[in-house]
Amino acid sequence: MSHLSVIDKNVVKTHEWLKTISQYAHWKDDTLSLRALRVVLHQLRDNMPLENAVYLSAQLPIFIRGLFFENWHPLSTPLKERQKEDFIDSVEEHLIQAGGLPEPIDSSVAILAVFKTLCEKISEGEIQKIESLFPKGLRSLWNEAKAL
Repeated sequence: MSHLSVIDKNVVKTHEWLKTISQYAHWKDDTLSLRALRVVLHQLRDNMPLENAVYLSAQLPIFIRGLFFENWHPLSTPLKERQKEDFIDSVEEHLIQAGGLPEPIDSSVAILAVFKTLCEKISEGEIQKIESLFPKGLRSLWNEAKAL
């Protein structure tokens, strides 16, 4: 397989992820999915230990892995958002800060769509590890996403 075909394959995978997120969130614009994916992955990453973040990243397509690590400061993580509402508020704050969207994004919808996509696209064992890292309130978001 040539280097270019690896890139092409990962572009296709990235588009598939964005389409899946759009489907679960009922969005027509993949721009919303890209923004939601970036923000939710950053919040997820920043609330998990370094080693677990690295293991999760290994299961992401190359371009999504780049989003995952974008602007990361591993020495200042994990943040340990303890409550579901804190996590949702943090995602909302970062979505607002990002700005420039064609329409507002509901942070709860964004989280559930991204989590559901992660559940679909990465191994069940990795999802279980991620879930186990979070307090009960945050784990409930995974259960809500799985129920979509």
